[in-house]
Amino acid sequence: MENSASKAAVREKPPAAAWIIIGLVTAITALALALTAAFVRQRETVGALESMYKKSYYDTADELGNLEVKLSKILVSGSSAQQARLAAEIWKQSGETQINLAQLPIDEQAITRALKFVNQLGDYSGYLNNRIQNGGGLAAEDEENLEMLYERCRQINISLAALSEAMSRDYKFTAHIDRDKLGKGGGALNDSFSGVENNSVDYPKMIYDGPFSDGLDSKVYKLLERLEKRGADEGAAWVKEKLGAETVTFYGPAGGDLLTYEYGAAIPGGAEYYVQLTQNGLKPHMIACGATVNGTRISEEKARLIAEQTASELMDCELKAVWICASDGIAYVNLAPEENGVTYYPDLIKVKIAMDYGGLIGLEANSFLMNHTERTLPAARLSEAEARARVSKKIKIESSRLALIPRPGDKEALAYEFSGTHRGHRYIVCVCALTGEELDIMRVVETAGRGSMLE
Repeated sequence: MENSASKAAVREKPPAAAWIIIGLVTAITALALALTAAFVRQRETVGALESMYKKSYYDTADELGNLEVKLSKILVSGSSAQQARLAAEIWKQSGETQINLAQLPIDEQAITRALKFVNQLGDYSGYLNNRIQNGGGLAAEDEENLEMLYERCRQINISLAALSEAMSRDYKFTAHIDRDKLGKGGGALNDSFSGVENNSVDYPKMIYDGPFSDGLDSKVYKLLERLEKRGADEGAAWVKEKLGAETVTFYGPAGGDLLTYEYGAAIPGGAEYYVQLTQNGLKPHMIACGATVNGTRISEEKARLIAEQTASELMDCELKAVWICASDGIAYVNLAPEENGVTYYPDLIKVKIAMDYGGLIGLEANSFLMNHTERTLPAARLSEAEARARVSKKIKIESSRLALIPRPGDKEALAYEFSGTHRGHRYIVCVCALTGEELDIMRVVETAGRGSMLE
């Protein structure tokens, strides 16, 4: 009996080959489930990315369409009050457009040109608003500039209209985020902005964005030449640590003249950031935040201190504010390194601080990445007093500093910078510290909301 049961048990035990087959089936099933889950997660991630790109695209298209309409209106308006109102609206809306533009998957060269165009459009409109309100009116040169800006805007919108038609035929942004292809002009979205030209407006010799805000025109990123390439995972960790992000999404690498990694970051409180870090050294090239600013609760001085501390930490370099203006609850601050009493204007960084809660909502460091390097400066041959004597006696000088300033042809010059007034206007005069030559003179546009020089 016992023997029979034992034999039955032996007969019921599957052979070794059967266990192997069962194990393989189980492993294959588990692998299939894992691959399915991974595919679903990937599809969900791509879907979320596609949704974000589409939202930013439609918002950008709407804003650029509105900007074109307002530009056309200001060109035909015969009312100074109406022109001033339209100019103010263009200035404000240009800032909103930049945030959405920065989140689109566009090649580095095209996005830089597009952002510069929108930034110049906003700055020029702000200047016109100020001048019209002070009884200046539009000159023939202003109308020419506005016509040029309108035409640029119209051409972009024509391209975007063609892309909108393609999107109705199931165009996918995520199918065109191969950065190598984008860098060579691939993708309809990239093509829409690739034709935007630099230097759209020939500005009068005045300041709109702080002294020497355009810096040098070199396409060589000197700071990055001596830094090693880092990984995308390290970049994500940098974003999480520096911005205090709860979640970080890696969008991918970006090509062009500057190799970067692009990220999305969500921080406590609901604010979302777009971050662009250089692949060499993980230095921030651009940071944008779409947070809504509600009023003003901190002073310009407090915003300046926050900007200096935040930018210095992010760039790992001691930076000092050289220009600040505040409008609609946002402080726009330009900063530059200062060493041994010399301010380095070519290495400029621009930041935006929300004046309700004191947070960083924007950073652009292109000039800093291009120009920040070790330099051996010549000794000044003129004293401050000798250089001061070269400034027109009509200007009442109120402050001075020694500065390195950008010059045409990607050159730099050591100069004394004098700030003073004449007939109610503020001027900045730069006198070469080696030859005594007057290298540059700028008039500061000072209005309630457009800023003043930090002295």
